[in-house]
Amino acid sequence: MGGLCEREIGVAGLKDKWAIIKQWLSIPNRKAGAVRLLADVPGVEVLSASQKIAIGHLRGNEFKIKIRDISSSDRFSGRSVLEAINSRGSPNYFGPQRFRRCGRNAIAVSGRLGEKMYLADRS
Repeated sequence: MGGLCEREIGVAGLKDKWAIIKQWLSIPNRKAGAVRLLADVPGVEVLSASQKIAIGHLRGNEFKIKIRDISSSDRFSGRSVLEAINSRGSPNYFGPQRFRRCGRNAIAVSGRLGEKMYLADRS
């Protein structure tokens, strides 16, 4: 895995599996080879930080919801719903966070990342 142990990878922001997301990971500076490898992955931005990231380090969530193919009457009633959300906030039907079964999102993410790093090491 690019010289990394699974416990060295920090993860924050456990997301819905259907979402288009920005996922934050941390890798120790001493693993320069792994960091260089990640910098070459399309869509990955590599930044420097002083400490390992963990669940709870993010300041909050930002959502963009795209609604398509609605009738003009639905657009009218949609406006009043948006005004209510704007003034009162959005209802949370799922609790503080939705995790995959047994909270295994972090393991799934680090597993896919590790597989790519392992394959890159072998080539």
